[in-house]
Amino acid sequence: MGTGGEALNLFRDLGHRPTEGTVAYRLAAITRGLGAVAPLVAMPYGDESRRAIEHQDDHRAGAVNLARLDIDARNWSAAADHLARCLELIDPEADRWVLVEALEALARLV
Repeated sequence: MGTGGEALNLFRDLGHRPTEGTVAYRLAAITRGLGAVAPLVAMPYGDESRRAIEHQDDHRAGAVNLARLDIDARNWSAAADHLARCLELIDPEADRWVLVEALEALARLV
């Protein structure tokens, strides 16, 4: 968590919003996995991730992370909307890693 927080601050200081959003999302996912304290700890990272992702040019990966955050919050319709947008933008030949991430999120949704 300490190293992740340092990375988040570094990318924030550098103004690199796409990576800031990804790091914040990963911190939210880690804290979610910690158990009972996760919702309270993960929420600020999730909020930070949303703010950063909304400013990304690459909306495919950002949409997957937004869908995951919505799934965590049990906001099923928003998650479905983000995944639908992501799947529309994916080129299966060029974006295989994003496709795999989207399919993982879709599996969590259904």
